[in-house]
Amino acid sequence: MSKVLGWIVSTVILVWVAYTYLFPSQLEMVVDWLGPVLGFNLRIGLTCFYLTFYDVFKDFRLLVLWFLSMFIGGFIGRSGKTGVGLAFSTYATLTAAIGLGFLPVGMGLGEISSFTIPPIPPTFSPNSLTQIPVVGKLLYSLTKTQNPIGQFNLQTILSLIKPLTLDLVKSVAKTLVLACVAGFIGGMVGGKIWRRV
Repeated sequence: MSKVLGWIVSTVILVWVAYTYLFPSQLEMVVDWLGPVLGFNLRIGLTCFYLTFYDVFKDFRLLVLWFLSMFIGGFIGRSGKTGVGLAFSTYATLTAAIGLGFLPVGMGLGEISSFTIPPIPPTFSPNSLTQIPVVGKLLYSLTKTQNPIGQFNLQTILSLIKPLTLDLVKSVAKTLVLACVAGFIGGMVGGKIWRRV
């Protein structure tokens, strides 16, 4: 029971705090732009995407959030091994939540007849587009390429995707290591304290 409770608490803390307080302003602009058409789930999907793939060492607040939530989850789980397992479980839950968050978006896009993209807001400059977390580098590369949209060959596509993929792998590894360490420490501390109670 403590394992399930630790997983629920750590996941809820992560998503709620990121959704309410740490949501990046660039992603907020995307939600303001497409949210009225794509719905409430867009923000949830983007929140989980941000938590899952953004480099935690580039945002101190995000690093603290991951550490504290995994520490609390491990503490409730009462063992270091459980804390590490909770870290992986929470990360997997967030990854699945990305798909669930964007599922209604995909269904909406499938109904082309009833789906129209609103005009880009005046405040949404190309510069702000390239500063979007995680995919900003890819968007920046697209703006710099000489190939018009629709005329990309495989080599061009790979050259654009490869740096993004490497960055994502590094970010995922950093987040998982941090989460596992925090969960382990929380589990060890919790185990000692719960045994004394």
